Amino acid sequence: MSRWEAKHKFWLRDRGTGRWFLFKYSRANTGEHWPEKVASEVAELLGLPHARVELATCEDAAGVLVEDLRRDREAMSLLHGNELLVELDPSYPSQRDYRVSEHTIARVEQALRDHRVELLDPPILGTVLPAEVDDAFGLFVGYLLLDAIICNTDRHHENWGVVATKSAKGSRVLQLAPTYDHASSLGRELDDARRSGRLRSKGVHGVPGYVERARSALYETAGDEKPLSPRAAFLRAGALRASARDARLRRCESVGLQALEQHFRERNDSV
Repeated sequence: MSRWEAKHKFWLRDRGTGRWFLFKYSRANTGEHWPEKVASEVAELLGLPHARVELATCEDAAGVLVEDLRRDREAMSLLHGNELLVELDPSYPSQRDYRVSEHTIARVEQALRDHRVELLDPPILGTVLPAEVDDAFGLFVGYLLLDAIICNTDRHHENWGVVATKSAKGSRVLQLAPTYDHASSLGRELDDARRSGRLRSKGVHGVPGYVERARSALYETAGDEKPLSPRAAFLRAGALRASARDARLRRCESVGLQALEQHFRERNDSV
């Protein structure tokens, strides 16, 4: 955790429900809070397990409340992707967050497989998975589809992970955590004028150009100069789990753009 993150995040407990939440401040002029909320709503529509996010303020500062992914804070812990990857390969650069070309789609698939990472238990899952999604990487493919839709540029090795639960015999059970931390999405770094310009323009100066130049923090091959785009990362992972990919695309098509727009209009009216 960076010095800034340690200073601008804190845990709090809902006295009524006993649930824990992480309050995350949105840095000035970054718009980091609203993409997290939008991403959680899109994930809900797509039937993807995700961290529950609510917009919030603290002392008039904007931010979000993110529900703790651990149902039992005593027995459960969140292990980030870099922790899993370095267990398999001690030379893996787990202390670096960015420009880690060793963070490849294939290595993620191998880590989930070799660590025998399971799917979440139904009470935590919060949704019914398609029959074609029968392993952790198949579910991860769905997370990458979400990234492609919202143009998430921050799927680095600490922005995915597993929930580790201690068994009665002292061993650990690993389950793929819900998708979380989508603050760097939806062009949130653009001001209103630049965002409007992108929406009006076409080609390289419009949304297509912005999306193609975006980078996901996942690589095709170790040593590559640039990470894959969110779209390319989804396609690369989907090629390894074609049935899970196709099931997710069917769900996406069934939701449709009109239903997505209607959902957010209704959410906006209820605020």
